Amino acid sequence: MSCTKILRAHGISYQPSNAGFFLWADLSPYMLSSDGTPLEQEQALNKRLFDGGLHLATSEAFQGEDHGWFRISFSVDENPLHLGLTR
Repeated sequence: MSCTKILRAHGISYQPSNAGFFLWADLSPYMLSSDGTPLEQEQALNKRLFDGGLHLATSEAFQGEDHGWFRISFSVDENPLHLGLTR
């Protein structure tokens, strides 16, 4: 199953890359809505993902305009990518 199919199946919005082996996924609905600034919420979500064994690049790391967007790289083997997407 492809990365975009998994994201669509879970109702996660994404923006495909115009070049490269990654896409941006909007995980902002999973940020804690009442604690801290949007940046702090993104950082907290990133920590939860990392603690669960998933490392994604944040919008903060790329000076993104909106917090809660994470960069998913799909230039890895299919098995680790699928495992990460199902977490």
